Amino acid sequence: MEVPKWFDDLLKENLVPQQGYKTNINNQGGTAPKVTDPKTPGTSYELPEPWIEWLEENIINYRIIK
Repeated sequence: MEVPKWFDDLLKENLVPQQGYKTNINNQGGTAPKVTDPKTPGTSYELPEPWIEWLEENIINYRIIK
């Protein structure tokens, strides 16, 4: 899926590592996006509310791979 650059930048600025997420002061009460599976290719994120809504509002293009 594609999102605007400003959304990608905002997401990356607010990412918190999965390890220590609950005790990290930057997790914004559990609403910060989380980096998951750091050893896999690419970057995997876990998005809590309100990030899911923001993502849905800002997706530019997507495709379903069967």
